[in-house]
Amino acid sequence: METGDAEDVSARARMLAAKRWNILRLALQRGKLPKSGEESASVRSFAAFGVFWVVPAGEPGGPWWMYRSSLCAEAAVLVKLPTGQLQLHEILHSFDNTGNICVWPAEEVMTHYLIKHRNVFSSLSICELGGGSTCLAGLMLAVSSEAKRVLLTDGNERAVANINEMLKRNRMAGFLHNEGTACRVLRWDKKDDVLGLQGQFDVVVCADCLFLDDYRACLVQTIDDLLKPCGTALVFSPRRGKTLELFCELARCCKFCIEKTQIYDEEVWEKHCKMQANGEKIYDEDLHYPYMLTLRKASSCSIEKTAH
Repeated sequence: METGDAEDVSARARMLAAKRWNILRLALQRGKLPKSGEESASVRSFAAFGVFWVVPAGEPGGPWWMYRSSLCAEAAVLVKLPTGQLQLHEILHSFDNTGNICVWPAEEVMTHYLIKHRNVFSSLSICELGGGSTCLAGLMLAVSSEAKRVLLTDGNERAVANINEMLKRNRMAGFLHNEGTACRVLRWDKKDDVLGLQGQFDVVVCADCLFLDDYRACLVQTIDDLLKPCGTALVFSPRRGKTLELFCELARCCKFCIEKTQIYDEEVWEKHCKMQANGEKIYDEDLHYPYMLTLRKASSCSIEKTAH
């Protein structure tokens, strides 16, 4: 690396560190995170691809919303979205609060894809990792498919409490009939969280979970632990710089065969291309358009090649 390049990288790192410290300073002063529009280290400008009908399911401005897909009549759920701001103790003492902010675009797109291909999951055991405070993809799959078991997980206790409340409400409302649907805290860096779940799942899904440098290798290992020998993982994530490729490198080291797909759904791709063509300033392909990674254990890849 040239001296000038190294200085630029160092300057950007100092600037980002200063922004993060300013967030902490504001939090300490006010006891909460800064409001939208104040200085922050990242900005969520692009909200959704708009592949779902989303309408209030209660008081205007309340936490409950109805998410409905046009792909099938059963694909409708009540979702409790985060409201207000995270408190200081939650910032300092909780594990990864990014899922307590919103439904991110990659989760929305993955949900759409799973519903569209819901017949593939009949009689299978599914686990969603890092589903945030809604686990929208896993929940939609539970209500729209004939999956045998759907386990919804996140590493944040506050998020899982919200998911548990959603499960109760959707059962009471008659949307969720799958008795094999449950939720629990599952941190990828804690072996005890995986105990009793090893080799139990046909499919593991996760969306936009690759940006945490300290947990990327743990995520790969957790996927490997949870999957059956012939299982498959579906990972939806934007490139986010080098994070997508870094995850793929780790997965290959863990003996996974990886297929990376850019165009996996015509509707999503059309919306992506339209925003690109219109030069939408809030839309950044690197941050917002999710690729689909299909991971299979090397042993199952060998079995498929032999069969063909």
